[in-house]
Amino acid sequence: MIGAAMSDLGNYLLTEIRQRGWSQRRAAREAGLSFATMHGVIAGTGVPELPTLKKIADGFNVSLARLQELAGFAPGADGTGGSDPLYGLTDEQRELLRRLSPEKKRALIDLARQMLEE
Repeated sequence: MIGAAMSDLGNYLLTEIRQRGWSQRRAAREAGLSFATMHGVIAGTGVPELPTLKKIADGFNVSLARLQELAGFAPGADGTGGSDPLYGLTDEQRELLRRLSPEKKRALIDLARQMLEE
């Protein structure tokens, strides 16, 4: 069973899988991914790379921009880091930020704005 640390992306994918009546194995096949990779993305145990998100978007016939948003990337991020708002951070920092709820992300952004105004 998937733990409480499931990401927004994981929740979204699990909902899509259930609505389609697929298993996680079938979802992995549809996306051209290994079961382990798909399970990791759903469980939130790793940070998916842009090529993985593209495969999922194609396999599920869903918006890549939406998957990028849920994974914490800026829409249209090209994988070079230039448009990834988390580029330059450590893996630990990226994972911590990605695991924040949307409300906590907004609060963190508000705090950063306040700090910049000082």
